[in-house]
Amino acid sequence: MVEYALGLAPKTASTNGLPFGELRGGFLTMTYTKNRSASDVIVTPEVSTDLILWQNGPGFIEEMTIAQGAAFQTNRARDLTPATSATNRFLRLKVTLP
Repeated sequence: MVEYALGLAPKTASTNGLPFGELRGGFLTMTYTKNRSASDVIVTPEVSTDLILWQNGPGFIEEMTIAQGAAFQTNRARDLTPATSATNRFLRLKVTLP
C-alpha cells in the first residue's frame, strides 16, 4: 500500500522515490512524493519522541507542497519542535485506508 501511495513499482526493489529525512534550518524534516492518482489512501506524516505515541496535525507538523505535476506531488513535512530542544524526535509516514 505504501508503494502504491508513493507511486513506486511494486515488483521492483529500489530505494529511489522513498521518503527521506534531514535537518533543515534546525528542524527535522521528511520529504516524500505522493502518487496523485492514489486518492483512495491517506498519507499522514507523524512525529514521536518515543516511537510509541505518534502525533500529527498542525500542532505538531507543518506540511507543505514543494513540487507538483500531473501524476505526482512532492511534500515536505517539518517537525515543529526545534531539533536543539528535543532529546529524541522521530518522523514517519503513515499510509492508511479512509
